Amino acid sequence: MFKHALIYSLKIWLSSVVVAPILYYVWTYNYSETFAAGNFFGFWALSIIYGLILSLPCYALFMLASFYLRSKGSRVLGKKIGLGLWAALLIIALTYVIFGHDDKVFLESTIKLAACHILSVASAIIYLRLPNKSSVLEYMKQKS
Repeated sequence: MFKHALIYSLKIWLSSVVVAPILYYVWTYNYSETFAAGNFFGFWALSIIYGLILSLPCYALFMLASFYLRSKGSRVLGKKIGLGLWAALLIIALTYVIFGHDDKVFLESTIKLAACHILSVASAIIYLRLPNKSSVLEYMKQKS
């Protein structure tokens, strides 16, 4: 029953972990310096590893919200807006807890990092099709 919501949440989370570092690198990289592909791929690989580890609590809470909203009878657009707002709140809270509460020097880069993650999650929520309630009913029929 939860398989579709689990896969949907996993796709959203992984797209954020993979795409957000690319957006952040493009946004913050100084192109007047020499560009080396090794710099990018090293940054990207390290960002993916850190992103997988540090955003795991956000993924779990996002998955629970996805399960909850899936059981509700509201429209798909309302569910997507709710998930987008919830994801943005989780990203802001996590970014603040990890990076933003004690060091005002890196505030601008912290805001850029959070914005890149919010943009990638919002894009994934818009792009990916939300599992509907009928698939839950089909799953229940197959199990019985």
